[in-house]
Amino acid sequence: MENACSLARNFVAQDIEVVMADVITPDTMPLYRQWLPNAVVIRLQVTMDEARRRAMSRTQYLTAEEFETLHLEDLRHPPPADHHLDVTGHDINQQVAAIAALWKLSVGAG
Repeated sequence: MENACSLARNFVAQDIEVVMADVITPDTMPLYRQWLPNAVVIRLQVTMDEARRRAMSRTQYLTAEEFETLHLEDLRHPPPADHHLDVTGHDINQQVAAIAALWKLSVGAG
């Protein structure tokens, strides 16, 4: 993670916008804030039913119990993101548009 953040800082120093996708927890969020202090963090979230539906379309690496525990823990203790965006029911184009709008809003405000 530290190396990825270092690479991102190098791109930003060259005026290249960077998008990083990662699973962020309350424990890892302070590291991102330390290594990328100006990052805009947008947390995408879906309902449990939508998470299950999406998971069924991919190779599954977690047991049903692990999956449930992971999502319930995320609901109970979400990372302190700048924005929390519910993308339940959004197709990929709607998700991209919603993220772009939040990004624009955040960059324009900063």
